[in-house]
Amino acid sequence: MSENPSLLRSEIKGSTSTVPLTGEGSTSFPSRISSLAADYPTGDVQNFHMFTKIIQQLNRKLDENNLYSHIIQPTDAGFRPLNFDDFFGAGSPSVGVSDYLELQDGDFMLQENGSKLILQQDV
Repeated sequence: MSENPSLLRSEIKGSTSTVPLTGEGSTSFPSRISSLAADYPTGDVQNFHMFTKIIQQLNRKLDENNLYSHIIQPTDAGFRPLNFDDFFGAGSPSVGVSDYLELQDGDFMLQENGSKLILQQDV
């Protein structure tokens, strides 16, 4: 199971640094939100509401820090995302869909933006 979504939302709200808001890598807030989709499929109604609230909090924090260019559009006037396709990629992926690859250790890797992934067997 991944991290607690409510705690992530609280962490975003209380963040005083801009690095996790826009930073690269697995510790950035956008990356951590995306990784939640492995345990909380975006197509579920309850999860949809949860992701909307978390992304809305991220967008508010980006706005507070004048990082407007990092807000993934479109949003409504309250910074809620109008769809998940722009945040998670086309088709709002969830586990079991071809956008995810299960690794040997049981984790999942997200293949974003329709990129090609070429797998070769060790010989």
